[in-house]
Amino acid sequence: DTNALWTEVSEGNTNCPGIWNVTGGIMQQSANCYYSPYSPIDPNWYGTYTYRGDVNLEDYNLSAKVRDTDDDGFGLMFRFTNSSNYYRWHWDASRTLDGTNYMLLDKRVDDSVTVLNGSTTQYISSQWYNLNIIVQGEDIKVYVDGILALSYTDSSLSNGKIALYSWASTNAEFDDVVVTPISGATSNFTSTEINTTQNITEITKDRKSVV
Repeated sequence: DTNALWTEVSEGNTNCPGIWNVTGGIMQQSANCYYSPYSPIDPNWYGTYTYRGDVNLEDYNLSAKVRDTDDDGFGLMFRFTNSSNYYRWHWDASRTLDGTNYMLLDKRVDDSVTVLNGSTTQYISSQWYNLNIIVQGEDIKVYVDGILALSYTDSSLSNGKIALYSWASTNAEFDDVVVTPISGATSNFTSTEINTTQNITEITKDRKSVV
């Protein structure tokens, strides 16, 4: 659907808003956008993200090729309803996201973040990874290169959109983004279709400092 739009949201207060562009069919975020001051045990990790407004499904497989040529945070968001309600998978190479883990699965419900699961694995800068996030009912599974990395059972959010996320990264890249409803019919959002969608609406949100 070449008329569908990605909508960019920036929640950081440093080097923001985000800079989301499509180059060679790859969605890139190149602004070093984050919230300052930050704490490794603050679960919010306000940065920048862009969501696909025409996707609103319950059970689906969200797949993408992802990489970061920096060493900061990037990720995918799913069952996204609004800025106060979503699930998020994110990964960092240089800092832990909760004091222990470099990879996190968390949720924001009514604007409150809860960490669901994590991994001590760091990503390798500039290396492409194949991501699959499968949500079916209350089950959430995250696969990295075909290997189950994180899983959790949660009933807080039952449906929603998808989003691409970046925190303090000067080059987070997303390619071959595909959403496949588990119920049957397939909706594809590939890099080619992203390339025809140059119109990105910008929204900048003000956030209060979290102490």
